[in-house]
Amino acid sequence: MRPGGERKLMRRLLRVLRAFLFCPGVAAVVFRTATPEDSGEVLAWVRRLAKYERLGALCVSTEADLFSALHPNGVVHAAFADDLENADASGDGATMGFVLWYFGYSTFAGRRKLFVEDLFVHHAHRSKGVGRFLLGTLAKIAAEEDCASVEWAVLDENIPAQAFYRSLGGSPVRDWSLWSADPASVMSLALNAGPWSN
Repeated sequence: MRPGGERKLMRRLLRVLRAFLFCPGVAAVVFRTATPEDSGEVLAWVRRLAKYERLGALCVSTEADLFSALHPNGVVHAAFADDLENADASGDGATMGFVLWYFGYSTFAGRRKLFVEDLFVHHAHRSKGVGRFLLGTLAKIAAEEDCASVEWAVLDENIPAQAFYRSLGGSPVRDWSLWSADPASVMSLALNAGPWSN
């Protein structure tokens, strides 16, 4: 085979597989699962998302935090959508977006559920099917893991994201609201749990 022939053959093969990759705006995309060694790249994408949502000041996660969380026995999983058509000389694809998720448990369904914590597609790659590809791949993972549902939260003001999720068959959960306690409130509760606490 001529020099560079393998690369041309691979690109041709990837074009043939395009229809099966759910990403019509990109010739070849792959779901690359993150490892702890990718914690810096994951953090960069988390910060991009936080900046996009104008919540950058709240993003205090560190690379060390994500390194621990992404450990095979850790609590979260992450992946990237890489464009192999525009790979660099080493064969690494250009990353177009990322997703971070974890598993919870539904006591009502008696089964696990998959919760999408973060999903972000670089603005240059929006409307190409990248988000659909990432969520579609997570739907396959949820089905393989026999999850009762796939869930996520979206900011009230993020109308484009809401429209995107509706286009995938998602809908807001009626009669429920997401609640949270900040660290000071958690500490206060812990210190004042009552005479029955340990």
